[in-house]
Amino acid sequence: MPVDRQVLIRYRVLNRCFRNAHREFDINALLDAVNRELEKHDCQPISERTLRADIQRLQEPPYNIELDESFKSGKRRLYRYADVSFSLPMVTLDDEEKEMLKKTIAMLSQYDDIPQYQWMLTLLSQIENGNGLEGDKRFVEFQNNADLVGIGHFQALLGAIINKQPLSILYKPFGKTERSMNIHPYYLKQYNDRWFLVAQTEGFDDLSVLAIDRIDSIKTLRIPFIESEVDLEDYFENSVGVTVFPDHPIEEVMLRVDAKRYPYIATKPIHWSQTELKDKATEEYRVVRLKVRINNELESAILSFGDDVEVLAPESLRLKIGEKIERLARKYKDKECKTI
Repeated sequence: MPVDRQVLIRYRVLNRCFRNAHREFDINALLDAVNRELEKHDCQPISERTLRADIQRLQEPPYNIELDESFKSGKRRLYRYADVSFSLPMVTLDDEEKEMLKKTIAMLSQYDDIPQYQWMLTLLSQIENGNGLEGDKRFVEFQNNADLVGIGHFQALLGAIINKQPLSILYKPFGKTERSMNIHPYYLKQYNDRWFLVAQTEGFDDLSVLAIDRIDSIKTLRIPFIESEVDLEDYFENSVGVTVFPDHPIEEVMLRVDAKRYPYIATKPIHWSQTELKDKATEEYRVVRLKVRINNELESAILSFGDDVEVLAPESLRLKIGEKIERLARKYKDKECKTI
C-alpha cells in the first residue's frame, strides 16, 4: 500500500529508533522523536494514538517488523527491533542521514591515501550515489583477529560515542580487581592490534585510556553527557601508542640506527616527528631524532629493533633501555633453559 510523505517520514523515524541499540525509547520518546522530525518538514504533529497505530501497522504485512517484546524498564514498555540489524526495506536515507553520510565521506576523504579508508570511501560514495554492490566476492583482505577479546564491545562503544551516551562498565585491568566505572566515551584508538577507549571517568580529572579487551560488560546510564574539553585529535600527538602523560615534557630522543635497518624505520617511522639528521650519517649508521613524551610504548618500539638501534639521548632513556637489556642478558646467560 503506498504511503504519503508524512507517513513515510514517521516510518523513517520509527525505523531509526527501533534500530538504535544505544538508547531506550518508550512511547513518549518515540512520539517526541517523530514530532520533532515532522516539525523540520513543516508537517503537523501526531498524537500518541496515531503513533501506536503506526507501530501496529508496521507489525503487519507487508512490513512485518518484529519488536523485542521483553524489552522493558520496570513496567515501562520500550521499543526496539528484536534484531537491531533489521531495517525497513522501503526506508531510504532521510536528509539528516544523508548529511551524516556526507560528513563521513568528507572526513574519510582526508585519508584517501590510506588503503583502510579508501575502500570505505568508495563504498559510502556508491551508497550516496544510489549504487549497490553485486555479489560477495572479496578483493581486499586486512589484518584482523575475529577472536580478539572484547571486540564485541566495539560497536556498542562506537554507538555510545556517536550518540553521546554515558555508560557504566565493569573493567578489570591486568592483575587488579574488577571495578564498576561510570564513563563518558569520546574516542576509539587502535594500537598494536588492540583497541582502546578514551573516556572521562567519573571521579578522575584526567582522561582514561581503557583497553576494550578488559571491559566485561556495558550498560547505558540516564545521566547528562559530559563533553570533552580536550582536542582528542591532538591528545596522542606527542606520544607513541596510547599511554599519555600530559604533565611530562616533550623530549628530543636521538637514535643511532644501523644503515642496513634504516630503510625499515624510514618507511615506517616510530613517530610522526621522526627526522633523519643527515649531517650525522655515515656508511655504517644513520641518526634520527624524535620529539616525544617518553613512555613504555616508545621503549618497547626501540627494543623491538634489537641491536640495530641505540639510544644516544636523553641520558635517562639510554640508562633505562640499558638496564632492561642487562636484565634480559642475565636471563639468557645460561645456554640451557633449566626450567621447562
